[in-house]
Amino acid sequence: MYKTISLFALFIAQTGLYAQSKGERVSAELEGKWFGAVLVDFKIGLYQVKLDTDTTMWVTKDRIKFNFYAGDIVKAEWLGSWYPATILEQKGDMYRVRFHEMSSEVTEWLRMDQLKKISK
Repeated sequence: MYKTISLFALFIAQTGLYAQSKGERVSAELEGKWFGAVLVDFKIGLYQVKLDTDTTMWVTKDRIKFNFYAGDIVKAEWLGSWYPATILEQKGDMYRVRFHEMSSEVTEWLRMDQLKKISK
């Protein structure tokens, strides 16, 4: 079973399909500050978000961060390459992940910019 899940996650990770769900909680940048927000809509390269301050706006990919939770399957950057991994826990802006291609005992703490959501 784990091998099947790992192979599926590897396929999805290599295709670059990212999870995007309307209503998903995200963080969005406005004038150099990051705010909690909800994803309202999206199209290629643009995301419409509603900030917690009730401001609705379109932002580019570099101005949005998808939030990650324990159990999420992600692409994680390690030594310059991206690998499928599972988020185990979060502390502040750091996430502990287990890479699917390594022993279950090998984990790594990564920053949000080293993670990308992939579709489930």
